[in-house]
Amino acid sequence: MLLPLRGPVRETPSPFFGGGVFLKPFKTIDEQIQLLKDRGLIINDEVAASKYLLSNNYYNIINGYSKYFPMCDDKYTGETSFDEVRNLYLLDSELKQIFFKSILTAESHLKAIFAYRFAEKFPDIPYAYLDIYCYSPDKTLNVVNTIHKLSGIINNHQYNKNSSIAHYLNQYGNVPIW
Repeated sequence: MLLPLRGPVRETPSPFFGGGVFLKPFKTIDEQIQLLKDRGLIINDEVAASKYLLSNNYYNIINGYSKYFPMCDDKYTGETSFDEVRNLYLLDSELKQIFFKSILTAESHLKAIFAYRFAEKFPDIPYAYLDIYCYSPDKTLNVVNTIHKLSGIINNHQYNKNSSIAHYLNQYGNVPIW
């Protein structure tokens, strides 16, 4: 996030902001490419690397993934190429997406099971999930927070004609846990 400058602009701005935090100077894509080359990274296609750096964050790619390649101080060793660093970044991104999708699937299954078991245990209590006595008494603080959140969700969606919450309230007079 860029912060607006206050006061007169200095001819040679300080590399420090506020409490002594060092700000990295802006580098153009060409300067980033040159820096990588100066550090020994092999760049076979500068045009493709430039396009990639323009549409992706240099610091996320280079600072995040170059550490997995042989280096001596700030210099790459062992014929490391930009393509290798980029491919590791892409692999990591794909793995994160796979894990995230799997976590969402697992979450959906667990929510369905918990909702079913809760409704099964309290079949005759409307809004049982909003009743503090339907929960373990040793978890009162967590229960109160959960009930507050669920109640807020219902209140926020009860007048939205397109929401399932409004549908259940209008059709059945309550919102089931599932």
